[in-house]
Formats: sequence, structure tokens, C-alpha cells
Amino acid sequence: MGNNLEKLRVLTETLSVRDKKRLQELSLYQSFFESIPVRTFVWSVDDDLKIRVKNKKSLKGKCGKNVLPNGSLKDAFSCSHMNEININHHMKALSGAKQTYLSYEGDVVFLTTLIPINENKQNIVYGCSWDVTNLVKIMSAAEKIAESHPDCASELLGVIHDSPVLKLIKELEK
Repeated sequence: MGNNLEKLRVLTETLSVRDKKRLQELSLYQSFFESIPVRTFVWSVDDDLKIRVKNKKSLKGKCGKNVLPNGSLKDAFSCSHMNEININHHMKALSGAKQTYLSYEGDVVFLTTLIPINENKQNIVYGCSWDVTNLVKIMSAAEKIAESHPDCASELLGVIHDSPVLKLIKELEK
């Protein structure tokens, strides 16, 4: 019996250390997302589209309601059109295909990435959305300036072409 108790003690200590490290990592990520100057939303859903976890911030919806704290992804967005787009991409991700796309809610533009994971024989999707509205506006302004000022067009358009995030947004807008 003493040998089994010793094994249990070692296992308990190992799990306690692992859990302590995970909590420290979660705290680090939470503080990061709270302090960056870009509205960022992170979440995960199971294969029934039930929200497993999400960050504390809610997305104030343009269609009159807030994102629900938990529940189903079907209830998570304030516009039915936004729900339709996001659910479609989540279903593709649940089948194993990583998704990166733009979605729109009113005049707000979100760059979203969904990463499919198989965890304990269950399909999980991890998602992250960034509010890229101002980047889209800056790109549009740069393109207008480039049209009316050909002397600086190559420099302005070069910035868009050379920036990985601006280039991605431009490709996804098509």
C-alpha cells in the first residue's frame, strides 16, 4: 500500500506543478491581451459550437446587444449576418482547415484566425479576432493619396505591399 501512496503523491505533485505553470501562462496571456492597444478577442469552442472559454472583454455589438459571456457560438455575435459568417468558418475549422478571414459588423472590421486542434479525441477550435478597422481606413487613405499624387505612389503602396498584416488584409478583402 505504501508504494501506491508514494506513486499517488508523486503524481499529485507533478500535476500541481503543471497546473501552476499553466495558470502562470494564462495570467501572462491575459495581461498581454488587456494591455495591447488593439481590441483583441480570444475564445475556444467545442465541436457542438459551445464556447469553452473566452477572454473577459465583451464585444459591444453594433446590432444592439453584447456578446454573451458563454453559451453557444450561435449566440455570441450581435448580428445574424456576423453569426452566419463566423459559424461557417468555425465549421470548416472543426473539419480540420485553419481559417483566416475578415468579418464586418457595421463599420468595424475584424481579422480572425481559427486554429483547429484535436484534444482528447475531441475537435476544438481556438479563435482570435483583432479589430483592424483603423488599418483598413489607413490603407484606403494611402491608396487614394497614391492615386492623386503619383510621385509618392510607389512609396505608399510599397508600405502596404511590404507589411505582412496589411498585405494579408488586402488579399482577404478581395
